[in-house]
Amino acid sequence: CLKITQSPLAALFGGYLFGFSTYEMAQETAALNLNFSAFIPALLLVIVMRLRDELSRRQVVLLAGLILAAQFFISIEIFALVFVFGGFAWLFAVLYLAEQRAKLRRLFMDALIAAPLVTILVSPFLISMLTHLSYVHLPEVWPYYFTIDFLNIFLPGHINLIGGSWFPWLSKHYFDDFQEQDGYIGLPLLIILGLFFWKNIEVGLPRLLLVMLTTLILFSFGPRLWVGGVYTNLGLPWGLIMKLPLLSSALPCRFSLFVSLLVALIAAMWMARTLRAKQQTLAVILGLLACISLLPSYHSWMSQPKSRFFQPGRVQEVLGNHPRLMIFPTGINGPSSFWQAESNFSFIETGGYLGFTPAAMQSYPAAGQYYEVGMKTDNLSDLKVFCYDMHTQYIVAGPGTPSQMLSALVNTGWPMRKIDDVTIFTVLPKS
Repeated sequence: CLKITQSPLAALFGGYLFGFSTYEMAQETAALNLNFSAFIPALLLVIVMRLRDELSRRQVVLLAGLILAAQFFISIEIFALVFVFGGFAWLFAVLYLAEQRAKLRRLFMDALIAAPLVTILVSPFLISMLTHLSYVHLPEVWPYYFTIDFLNIFLPGHINLIGGSWFPWLSKHYFDDFQEQDGYIGLPLLIILGLFFWKNIEVGLPRLLLVMLTTLILFSFGPRLWVGGVYTNLGLPWGLIMKLPLLSSALPCRFSLFVSLLVALIAAMWMARTLRAKQQTLAVILGLLACISLLPSYHSWMSQPKSRFFQPGRVQEVLGNHPRLMIFPTGINGPSSFWQAESNFSFIETGGYLGFTPAAMQSYPAAGQYYEVGMKTDNLSDLKVFCYDMHTQYIVAGPGTPSQMLSALVNTGWPMRKIDDVTIFTVLPKS
């Protein structure tokens, strides 16, 4: 923002809008690796400096290559989307910025030269990924479900202070399982965007920014439109683009990263122009309203779920070195991974949570339940098959295990004993 606006105050405003965007706040509780998004604006800075002749080809190739490789290690999904949306941005720039076409062609050549460097840097992981694609099979419904609701552009979700902790009725119009699907921009920012584009739409750069912003928002709606928590039959352009290789599993709600960055840049440009026009009152009022509208909802602090049994050395003392354990409660919100770290990784966990269930494990109904809710126990034969095939030696029911689950485990007939704050079931050999 500072490079583009040359105004420290406008840059600070834009940085706040991006850093506290609903995308960033949503990923605080959804996917922490996606919360680190500094490499995307860093790449944009390199591009801007190249277009201004502030970087040589060697410099831009090296910097862009390192930035893209770093982004690959954080999120392959976002890495791939950089090329998709970067391609759209380049095409729109060629269309609307006639005076920059020579530099845009030069930038395209820079990208082609940087591609081998990026490929070399990520090749060990890329080779492993491409040779194990069959390991991953995500639910086909996800790209239709993890999208941005049309009303969410205007009305906040529970992630924001207004709509979450305050005035929660504002966020009741979305479906119940509202997670990282938040693309809230808000009325103050929408007014700022409108003021920026008003009377400037004939100028090349504002027109480019408007077309790109509209495209990104439209893509974030996914292949079909959600309106007020209702899934409509209105097909959208992303339904065609998602058929391209490697894009079928991309979650449209995560496109909000690029929307948030673009909104922050436009708002910073508006702030700089408004301050230069000596309209400080307008800048302060709308700027404060925009910042307040994005304030995140507060969350209660949780105490660490420490367990006496999982203190360092205790698991080995009771069960020997590196036992194979199934732990309850677990699943996406369970403490089993915390307990494994607490014990200094002294055991092998036959389950846990590291993302969606791998394709090879999806034939086990128990594995899917393990991912979602920590495994149901209404079908003990399922549980036993999973334990035998995973060579599980013990089931450990830790603090917080639901009583009905504990009762069901008793019905396995496996020997049980209570030690410290856990109940241990010894998996008997398969009869």
